[in-house]
Order: sequence, then C-alpha cells, then structure tokens
Amino acid sequence: DMGMSYAELGDLGYVRKVEKCGPLRMFLRLKDTWAKTGQQLTPSKRKAPDDQPQTFTRRVAQKVKDFYFYYATQRHKMTTLTPSYHAENYGPEDNRFDLRPFLYPVNFEWQFKQIDDAADALEEAQASEAQASSSSSDPRM
Repeated sequence: DMGMSYAELGDLGYVRKVEKCGPLRMFLRLKDTWAKTGQQLTPSKRKAPDDQPQTFTRRVAQKVKDFYFYYATQRHKMTTLTPSYHAENYGPEDNRFDLRPFLYPVNFEWQFKQIDDAADALEEAQASEAQASSSSSDPRM
C-alpha cells in the first residue's frame, strides 16, 4: 500500500508513461490538472500525520515525490516479471527493448529540490497575487 488512490495512480502512471514526464514536469502538469478537477489527494504514507503538507501545491509535490520513491524502490521487479494484463490504455509491454537502468536511487535529490523550488515559486506568486488583488480592492486606496 503506497497511500495513493487508484485515480491518483492512474494519473501519475499516465503522465509518466504516455506523456513521458519526469518528476518536475509531472508535478507542474498534475498541479494544474488536479486543481482544475478539484482532485482530493490522499495523505502521504511517508510523512507523519502532523507533518503532512498543508497547501494543495505542497500536497501535489509530496504525492509526486512519493510516486517516484515507490517507483524507484519497485523498478527492479520489472526485469523479472512476465508481462501481465494491464487495465490502462497505455498497454502492456514486456520491456524487452527498455534500456533504462532498473536500479534507481530512491532520493532523486536534484529532481526533488527542483520540485521544492518550483513549489516555493508558485506559492510566492499566489501570495503576491492575492496580496495585489486585496490591496487593489481596498477602498482606502
């Protein structure tokens, strides 16, 4: 159990496999997609209950980090499994021609730092936008 709903896993898998997105692009794509659809995100299993991200942007960032952490820890199994039935439209494959490494570092330091930096920038932009809109609607101005 990774602490992700089937809907979240479907979106994460689709963006990784079909849209060929890495961690940062996946974060940016899913933040917009899930914000438009009002997706409710499940809490992270890798964070303590009192340490859960509070903002939507941070919850999406944590969800993408969790996905890639579990992907990296389980990737080696794809080299030994036989092809099986997949209920997604991006189809089954036996990874016969997949030349990617099958052992990944689980910390993705650079990628996760880029996600954190992008989340910081997005939250700063939202805060300054909210401040600008509240000051422009102030009747004292």
